Amino acid sequence: MKNFNVNFNSRCRLVQVLNNIPGPLGRLRLLLPILDKISFTDEDWKKVKIVQNGNQTTCVAPNNEFGNLKVELENAEADALIKELENSTEIVLNDYRSWVKELLKDLKE
Repeated sequence: MKNFNVNFNSRCRLVQVLNNIPGPLGRLRLLLPILDKISFTDEDWKKVKIVQNGNQTTCVAPNNEFGNLKVELENAEADALIKELENSTEIVLNDYRSWVKELLKDLKE
């Protein structure tokens, strides 16, 4: 088992990255349980403000503690997530600096 913590902003971005992964069903099937574990509920989304600025989408939490989550993944799920993050074309330098680097470190421990 692998554990990691995500704050609201990292969680929003990770959900966005996972939602945009194309591929064959076998590949997507491995990622669905991860997405289910980190996704916000419909009730949560009602509390989140989503701001569009050109091609950029920003999620704004209703407070500082909202959306923080401890996630537990099976080893196979962690391996699949590592592979997707390391090969994603959705990840930008700011993502890497602000949350991907730490997440990959936690998943590889």
